[in-house]
Amino acid sequence: MPAARFFTGTSTMILLSSLLLLPGCKEDPPPAEKPAQDSTATLPGRAEDFDKAEQPWGFIGRNGRFRIPPRFDEVRAFSEGLAAVRLGGYWGYIDPEGRMTIEPQFQAAFPFREGLARVLTYPDSKMGFINRSGEWVIDPGYDQLNDFEEGRARVRVGAQYGYLNGQGALIIKPAFDRASDFQNGTAAVRSGGKYGLIDTLGQWMIPAAYAKTDPMSNRRIRARQKGYYGFLRPDGSTAVPFEWLDARDFANDRAVVSRDSLYQLIDPNGQLITATAYQQLWYVGESFWAFEQEGRYGFIDRNGEEIVPAQFDQLMSFSEGLIPYRMGRRWGYLHQDGRVITPPEFFLAWGFSEGLARVATRNGMAFIDTTGAIAIPTNFQDVRDFSEGLAPGR
Repeated sequence: MPAARFFTGTSTMILLSSLLLLPGCKEDPPPAEKPAQDSTATLPGRAEDFDKAEQPWGFIGRNGRFRIPPRFDEVRAFSEGLAAVRLGGYWGYIDPEGRMTIEPQFQAAFPFREGLARVLTYPDSKMGFINRSGEWVIDPGYDQLNDFEEGRARVRVGAQYGYLNGQGALIIKPAFDRASDFQNGTAAVRSGGKYGLIDTLGQWMIPAAYAKTDPMSNRRIRARQKGYYGFLRPDGSTAVPFEWLDARDFANDRAVVSRDSLYQLIDPNGQLITATAYQQLWYVGESFWAFEQEGRYGFIDRNGEEIVPAQFDQLMSFSEGLIPYRMGRRWGYLHQDGRVITPPEFFLAWGFSEGLARVATRNGMAFIDTTGAIAIPTNFQDVRDFSEGLAPGR
């Protein structure tokens, strides 16, 4: 096997390990706290600016063999039965048999969502949406578009944001200088320097009267006014008083809050769930929250019960009942009940998808199953997660 198919040298391992040592497990700022994403900020340039892959990409099946032979310069995961692939400077789409169903012609191509895919055209770098047949559903006339969420796609027209419906109509006229994607039937928008919430028809649900707001989560809306966070009900009344210096959105009827530098959990009425206050506390999925105490990490359940004490150097997020943990420079997996599924033996570890998780071993990239056993051995230089039964690999 050529040496290029394996990670060789301690410097490469240290570099890879450092990627997961970054604070990626902490929560991102909520949508309303960051500028509306500029989808064109990192878009590719001319066709001749694309690099040809030294080692091409294909797609592997669960048996570990290439189901679609490596021949692409770049690929994206399958979504709604199609995957975006690049040949030279042009993107198109293939089906699970590797047939080119939409010929390479785009400057950029994104996964299908809600039956449509966002693409960027040559030579004018305009965005629109195509269907699975490659036909234009929304003509490419926009400098910035986001993918559809709940039947609405955020669009920028000039300096203002609005929303398209699936037929391309501006169902919500561009009238906001900041806007989030829709979530639970609501979007956070800014108008006149203040934030509020609108519904999918553009009607005000929460008037623009707050320094920050988020889309609704668990029928609670995080908002900030006069330097403090609280939570609103859908009718705009206050459910949790504005008394917290920091707060996170509700998840499974629990929210992380802080009055000082320590964090606790509250219920939807603002009652404290945890008796202990933690240096850090964040949601890691599947009704669990990771916490930090004196540089070590553990996790609690929604009742504030400590499932795993603070003993690990890092925790990521749960997926399919398991969570990656780090001890020293190696990674392993824990069960929801705290059982160690694998010892800390991997150089890198990712979440599970479709029953398999990527791991970096001394000999290369592999997949393990939920028992910790190697399901697909280390035959690849690089792989991505499984989606719809196929995983990008090379």
